Amino acid sequence: MNIEELFSLKGKVALVTGGSAGIGAMITGGLLDAGVKVYICGRDGDRLQRTAERLAHRGQLEAVIADVGTDEGVMAISEKLSNEKQLHILINNVGATHKAPLEDYSRAEFNRVLNINITSAFQMVRAFLPKLKAAGTGEDPARVINIGSIGSKKIMPLDNFAYSASKSGLDTLTRQLGAELVKDNINVNCIACGLFRTELAAYLFDPNDPRSKFKPRIPMDRPGEAEDIVGGVLYLSSRASSYVTGVRLPIAGGQSTVDWEQPGSE
Repeated sequence: MNIEELFSLKGKVALVTGGSAGIGAMITGGLLDAGVKVYICGRDGDRLQRTAERLAHRGQLEAVIADVGTDEGVMAISEKLSNEKQLHILINNVGATHKAPLEDYSRAEFNRVLNINITSAFQMVRAFLPKLKAAGTGEDPARVINIGSIGSKKIMPLDNFAYSASKSGLDTLTRQLGAELVKDNINVNCIACGLFRTELAAYLFDPNDPRSKFKPRIPMDRPGEAEDIVGGVLYLSSRASSYVTGVRLPIAGGQSTVDWEQPGSE
């Protein structure tokens, strides 16, 4: 057994949605360092360009401005990858949230979060299915990795109804797609992320934000770092995980073992 080859990703092609910020940018950097050619997409052109410039020295990186929550956005990404015969790794990372009291939580906002967090993942798999099939083999399947949340299995003390529902749905979609695509040599797994220091969770680190009183209990007593999420992605993308599909992998510092703290708890 060659351990280096077991975890090697050199020469592979990956697509990371929402790759211009937060966990998506962490994943992108790690894949580049592993010798992967990476495509990233995002809606914010300026942010996408800044990220591309910051990470370009680490490997082959191409960016496309696109909203995966629309058919037009998915088509734009597909056109960008038109010259790629194979897509070895699809990372459905893009995410959104909305917090509001139940009585003020609009249908439009609920649908927006579900569309970005779960519908877009389904549509991206459909759009790139031929390239994923072309990349996968029995020894080394193609990979779909959905970036979920530890909140999919916990009732968090936050008014983010659509977020929790969408991430729970993403867990189930992962299992169903895993069962469906195993015959095509495509593994589908989900990473349930805990607290990372990202823009989406910035309010938890801001003492002036009233929502920061909702402190998650993290047995390891720290937020996640880039190495934590990159390690999980590299494992799920390499031959080391060829026999793994349809699973939910928590990367959360032990949060999957405890409940959330309530406001005012010590």
